[in-house]
Amino acid sequence: MALSTKTGKLYVSNMGTANVSVIDIKTNQPVKVITIGNRPDQIAINDQTNRVYVPNALDDTVSVIDGETDEVIATIEVGRGPGGVAVDAEAKRVYVANQLDDSLSVIDGEKNEVIGTYGTGDKPFAVAVDPKAGKLYVSNFGAGTVSVLDAGSGETVAEVGAGERPFAVLLDAAGGRLYVANLGSNSVAVVNTADNTLAASIPVPAGAIGLGRDKTWNWVYVACINARCVAIIDPRTMAVGGSVQGFDMPVGIQVDSTNHRVYVSNRALNVVSVLDGRSGEFLANIQLAETPGGDWPGDLPTD
Repeated sequence: MALSTKTGKLYVSNMGTANVSVIDIKTNQPVKVITIGNRPDQIAINDQTNRVYVPNALDDTVSVIDGETDEVIATIEVGRGPGGVAVDAEAKRVYVANQLDDSLSVIDGEKNEVIGTYGTGDKPFAVAVDPKAGKLYVSNFGAGTVSVLDAGSGETVAEVGAGERPFAVLLDAAGGRLYVANLGSNSVAVVNTADNTLAASIPVPAGAIGLGRDKTWNWVYVACINARCVAIIDPRTMAVGGSVQGFDMPVGIQVDSTNHRVYVSNRALNVVSVLDGRSGEFLANIQLAETPGGDWPGDLPTD
């Protein structure tokens, strides 16, 4: 999932039906379904250009959507098994993690073409970019590490042990922290971005897979797929301060930091839940006709 602060639209990838649902967060209603490629995965948005980027894992492509019309305007060939994606809005660069060839495709967002390929660790799943520091952070699902890359050259400047089967990554650039959800070790790793060291490993309920952050309160929300809950990390204590129950296979999380709303995709229910970020109260369940993916790895071919 990805939330556009410019348009107030939430984009949800539906892995089983090769499309993306668009939700108006003012009304909590689906307003459109966009047909794209096979097994769409994570989503990133450049709010400056109003472009939405969706990797299609089984087609080895990235769909580019115009956020004004919600129409596909380009399809870009990338590496094998693309899943994770991040945007550097200022540089108009898009970075795509290719799980099956251990690489990162670099896309020119103006020309909609690949301009470079960087090496990563084993089975890269998610990517985050720090434009000011010129760094990329890539979770390597197969290696249990996070690769820190120079965004300009692609050179690996550090490899940080994160935990078992790291999935989503979430960057708090101002706070100097990178959060990493570890599905296999039921933890969230916290990496100190100043020196690329592991600052903490926070135990969470089973199946940490998705991450979101309220940028006002700094609370970090963790989708725990096996425990069927969302855990809430207080960065002041570096510990779980509470959790919200009542989900079924929660995978993706997005946070509206202005209105303090948390959006959680439930893969088993075809539902996006809307929570009050402070109380954890369920405000709405948005029914989709499709199966939302978000940060779900799915099943990819191995050759």
